[in-house]
Amino acid sequence: MTRILVVEDEHHIRQNLLDFLSFRKFEVLGAENGEQGLELYESFQPDLIICDVMMPVMDGFAMLKVLREDKNQYQIPFLFLTAKASRKDFREGMNAGADDFITKPFTFSEIEEAINMRLKKKINTAKSLKEQLNDLKINIEKVTDNAYNQETIEGLRTEIEKLSKALGTKNQQMEDVSYIASHKVRAPLCNILGLLDLAKDDRIELDFDFMKLIKESAAVLDESIHQLNDRLNHMVETIQGEDMEEVKTIFLVDDDPFQHKINQRILAKSLPETEVVCFTDPKIALDAFSRDAPDLLLLDINMPEVNGWQFLDHLLHNPQPKKTRIFMLSSSIDYNDERKAFQYEIVHGFIHKPLSKNHIKQLFLKKV
Repeated sequence: MTRILVVEDEHHIRQNLLDFLSFRKFEVLGAENGEQGLELYESFQPDLIICDVMMPVMDGFAMLKVLREDKNQYQIPFLFLTAKASRKDFREGMNAGADDFITKPFTFSEIEEAINMRLKKKINTAKSLKEQLNDLKINIEKVTDNAYNQETIEGLRTEIEKLSKALGTKNQQMEDVSYIASHKVRAPLCNILGLLDLAKDDRIELDFDFMKLIKESAAVLDESIHQLNDRLNHMVETIQGEDMEEVKTIFLVDDDPFQHKINQRILAKSLPETEVVCFTDPKIALDAFSRDAPDLLLLDINMPEVNGWQFLDHLLHNPQPKKTRIFMLSSSIDYNDERKAFQYEIVHGFIHKPLSKNHIKQLFLKKV
């Protein structure tokens, strides 16, 4: 499970974030200032940090500076929360090594998108490293299984030199994505490289003892590959995949006819083969839902007679065999609305009006 440290001095904001991230299956821990955040960092070892800028005792800039000066924590993804949006503050944060700035007031969707972007970047780097190490392992096995000749040895030597050099230049990046000290990988590579040099320079036969030394170094390398793979699997578990859900029917429930016209046009352009059914009366929508549930429901919160929360409560008490993806729509900027929406397990997301083309992908991503 991916671990996220939230550093925020305002209790209600910190708690809202912790509740949301916990609901999204992240392992979370909160701190009220940078000094406490650094203390918790050592024991918690988070995969990502969300941190406010302005805090007492130690602010976000000071905390980030400490982390970036420590080579062991240099590449931890760091997202700033700030009510200050000046160019100077933004530049100061990016120069200090921040990965992103999220301006208050923010939405949970913005937070989740920023987190997923950073974690996916780590996963792609880890996958690339894993492929390189696996390819190298295969070539080492060719030598140790006696299926070798001078060309095989030279090819392996070239590959090891190339990978060892790459690990040297990407030292922190590797440690960031895998939590494996790069020297644990480079050490066996150097050992194998030295043995191959010895074989070439002294023109000795690759005898039993020689093979044993290579195999021992390869075993250490193999252990690092397994550690990297385990870490990669844990990271993949907690973020959304890129596979898209098949959606044939969409219900739009909103008492504002003007919103229907806008949303229908956006959906028609992006999803011309999807049937979009609009309801201005939530009672009629509930009746239609009970007879033939859609693949996707876009549900407004503030409606007369039956509001969005009452609509959800009705669905919970009258479950349908078909699992519908539900997204709440709201023109309000009330932070509590978004928090309340995610307290419903059947809710997949929250969108602030107006619906835009940028929201389309979010609507159809499979939920892991």
